[in-house]
Amino acid sequence: MGHLFFCFLRLGIGRAKPLSCFWGAVSAIASMAGMLLLISAYALAPFIYYQIVIAAISGAVVFEDWPNMLSWIGIVVILLCGGLSASRLSGPKAQPG
Repeated sequence: MGHLFFCFLRLGIGRAKPLSCFWGAVSAIASMAGMLLLISAYALAPFIYYQIVIAAISGAVVFEDWPNMLSWIGIVVILLCGGLSASRLSGPKAQPG
């Protein structure tokens, strides 16, 4: 948003072109919207690990290529850690004091 302030300041002085200020405003708003969406996406982060299971199943169905035992162990460890992370995020909050 600092870009907008200085752009409008320069517009008042006559050193900036209005079109460059417009694209600066579009860029600032798009950046702010992207950050807000990124923050809200962190709530779903633990569930993203399930794509590993879907990839393993679709690889087996489409290419007939099943993961080996070491891969399954890794998948289970990743899912358990994601589940633990999700349960810790949704658990009761500690009261200060």
